[in-house]
Amino acid sequence: MPACDRCSNIKAKCVRDASQDKCERCRRLLLSCTFLKPAKPRGRRSHKSRTGTAGELVWVQNNTLPVMRNALEGLSPPEVDLLRAMTQVTDGPNPLAIAPSRFREVQVSIKTELERSPALLQRPLVTLWKAYGRLRMGQAVHNDTDVSRISDAMRSLRITELHDPELLASIFVLCRCLVDYELLYNGRSAHIIYRNVLTRLKQSPLYDASGSMLTHDGLSLVWMDAIESLLRRRVPALPCTFPDGNGYVDGFTGVAKTLLPLIYEICRLGAASNVEAVLFDQIKRNVTAWSPIYPTEEGLSEAEIILLCTHANMYKLTLLLILQQYQDTVPARTAEAADILQYARLSIQKVGYITPYSMMPLFIAGLELGLEDDQEKLLECMASIPSSAKHKPYIRMIDFMKHFWIRRREDSAASWLLLLDQMPAFNITP
Repeated sequence: MPACDRCSNIKAKCVRDASQDKCERCRRLLLSCTFLKPAKPRGRRSHKSRTGTAGELVWVQNNTLPVMRNALEGLSPPEVDLLRAMTQVTDGPNPLAIAPSRFREVQVSIKTELERSPALLQRPLVTLWKAYGRLRMGQAVHNDTDVSRISDAMRSLRITELHDPELLASIFVLCRCLVDYELLYNGRSAHIIYRNVLTRLKQSPLYDASGSMLTHDGLSLVWMDAIESLLRRRVPALPCTFPDGNGYVDGFTGVAKTLLPLIYEICRLGAASNVEAVLFDQIKRNVTAWSPIYPTEEGLSEAEIILLCTHANMYKLTLLLILQQYQDTVPARTAEAADILQYARLSIQKVGYITPYSMMPLFIAGLELGLEDDQEKLLECMASIPSSAKHKPYIRMIDFMKHFWIRRREDSAASWLLLLDQMPAFNITP
């Protein structure tokens, strides 16, 4: 018999079509995370789900976030109706083409928190769940209402209940999901929200059980805070000093962890009123000495190695470029911007595209490139990023660059750092 498409076990008979068959173990796992309901005789079958005989349980796999049955306990009738409505099978493409992995992360996070969170957090979690469901199905999102409800709930929690250790993990996940939602749908930064939460949270929700490694959610929030602080010359909410190996690259996580301490030092330098020459030289030496090392035991393909190393080197050059901004060394900045563009073009030549995480280095390099020919090449590189024409953060960055290029043609001394200070906050991490 053929094997399960999720593991190597033998398939079990399923009420869905043969291409979707799962083994008994995988099917039980999936059934436990979705609604089960008795099948009803229908005259016309939908291509989205198949019905069995009367009284048979049917697994409905849909485009919305899965809802666990025990999450309904303790919810009010309107909230139960809201969750049930989210499990309706609905056609409609996702206009943002968001990677499924991002939604799976959010599904797991919110599902876990709904199981264990106190009543105080049920409403904002459910509201956020509803917003994600609409966004994923490509429906109109009542954004102002949804986000205001979540923001109001989080604001009251920060004021009254943040000291309660039972709420810390739930608040943290709620904050992370809201940041993602604001970024993906609006291209708008939730910097004030996550910076406020990061400042007040203990370390427990940020780190794993050993206390030495950042969780995925923790790393994402700390990285976003550090990048935005880097551009706005602020000190990040949390010190970014981790005992990880220097330059060890095993994906975006490895790049972020090893570069965060350097970003933190540059942020401290940029926020200082007087830049000490000794401190500047020391940080510059540390950044220059950083180099990406990919793990050979991971069995990475040639394309993966090219993507990781070009991405890592682009960030290294970006840090050097921003350091040079503080000493106003224009020739050095121009050379580093040209090198960033060269790495991006190398990745496109070898692999065909660059990763979305490389948008920030390209954005900074674009603000330094003065020749129109280089600017056109940079826009071509940005266009190779998957979904760059659809994601609002990317569109806003490109518009900002074009606006700055016009300003610089009018005033050759225009500083993009000063112009950034005049712009509303926007997050540039995907």
